[in-house]
Amino acid sequence: MIDCLFLRFRDMLRNTVEEHNAIAQKSRDGKVLWGWWKKESEPFPDPYLSDLREELECGGTADIFFINSGNTKIYQAKLYRIHYHPNKDAFCPGEANDLCPSYYNNSELYAWFEISALTEIEPSKLENYIFSTQNSTFRTNDKDASAISPSRIGQLIDTREFDFLNDNVSLWFICKKEDIKTTAIKKFPSIYYKTYLTRGKYILHLSDLHFGKQHAFAIDKAKNTVAGKQTLLDAICRDLKKQNIGYQEIALVLISGDLTCTASPQEFNAVAYFISEMQKRFGIGAGQVVCVPGNHDIEWVNNEGIIDEDAELNYRYFSNRIYKDDPEESLIRINEFYIGRKKVAIIGLNSCRMESKENAGIGFVGTEQLQQIEEFTAENQDIDYKIALIHHHLLPVNYTEQYSRQQREVSLLLDAEALMQCLIANDVKTVLHGHQHQPYFTQIRRMIPNGVAGHETTINGILNIIGSGSSGVNQASLNSIGRNTYQILELCESDNGQIQLELTLRVRNSDGAGYVNGWTVKL
Repeated sequence: MIDCLFLRFRDMLRNTVEEHNAIAQKSRDGKVLWGWWKKESEPFPDPYLSDLREELECGGTADIFFINSGNTKIYQAKLYRIHYHPNKDAFCPGEANDLCPSYYNNSELYAWFEISALTEIEPSKLENYIFSTQNSTFRTNDKDASAISPSRIGQLIDTREFDFLNDNVSLWFICKKEDIKTTAIKKFPSIYYKTYLTRGKYILHLSDLHFGKQHAFAIDKAKNTVAGKQTLLDAICRDLKKQNIGYQEIALVLISGDLTCTASPQEFNAVAYFISEMQKRFGIGAGQVVCVPGNHDIEWVNNEGIIDEDAELNYRYFSNRIYKDDPEESLIRINEFYIGRKKVAIIGLNSCRMESKENAGIGFVGTEQLQQIEEFTAENQDIDYKIALIHHHLLPVNYTEQYSRQQREVSLLLDAEALMQCLIANDVKTVLHGHQHQPYFTQIRRMIPNGVAGHETTINGILNIIGSGSSGVNQASLNSIGRNTYQILELCESDNGQIQLELTLRVRNSDGAGYVNGWTVKL
């Protein structure tokens, strides 16, 4: 066991340590219960607190430290047991509540720690401890953010300035400097420092929203709101309610490109508003909405039909606005999440790397992003399930591709085979895409006798390739299906303990009233 707990408290008209120690001295086994007064906005430290609880239940012990934020005195105790269930508060354990001071032994709190008597220690004893990677971090410069700054991860605890007390949290995970992993905490700006904790179990996959003149739904807070039309978010939420899926059960939202029609700032404003409302409705953070660009988000054409040399600029501004951080140069975005007890990685790829006047609409990923997938996988071996998110499709989705001498658009990725080999070699199970507004599902098995770069052995794997169709484009721009769609994904565990992905395609009714099932499959 590497990590220790570090809690802050403040005396309020009583000596907190003395009252707890008095109970520990009288109790039969020298123990006392300390309740955790979690801040309302503070994220739950799960699954790490649950993991620590389970280790203690197997007979282990851990160190727990406390700091009085009023006088910066530091105390140490032994931690024997944690009474805790994620997202639930509970009354003090035990019928008599005689192991907790009377002034709060009837309180409902988020966790209760069974500890020994507290001993005051010199601050210097913590000089070799650092803030571990298990802490939740924020991605903005907001001093009121409900987690610690990512720059603090891996840093020594400063017991001279006590600047960590400025963090808007009451519980930290710390460990000794020599115990921390030596691997890089973060390699790319768009890869988050931490693993996001989710309370839901469903993943929504949306694609090809086409906010702008091609959008089929009303756009709130915009001049072109159509009276009598519902918004896309309202339509999806009504459908979720129809399926008895609560808003709080949504863990992630994945959007595979073509957020806009022409990549104008006004259209991106509408997308940003849509995402903001979605966050409020589902109770999720911006990091739980993973977007990748589509060709309509990059190919910024002016009135003369010329593609601007800064074609990516508006998307980059939009990405910074949503995530409060500049995107990676290639626009790759990799996020890790806990959905239940499963660690899931979402690998968001930019398939629009060749966008230019001469190559409009052509899909291409490039070797830089393939190498980033390799490096990320090599440094993160504990991921249970990997999903790739991309705009262009890897295989044909249309019965026949249309050809035009005037338009040189190619629907498929030019390096589709290179990407598929890379994904299979790195144990990515599923690819989600959009682009042609046509729902699509296939499962392929690839055998590569000589392996691929970085993998000398034979590669033999199965890849699920799933297209969502279009969630938001108007009738005139829909493919042969003729209706808007979105997908609901759920990670399940099979009888033999393997992770399965259950996929449900929801198809808009022909009269526009609600959705029906298109398909439901387990992969």
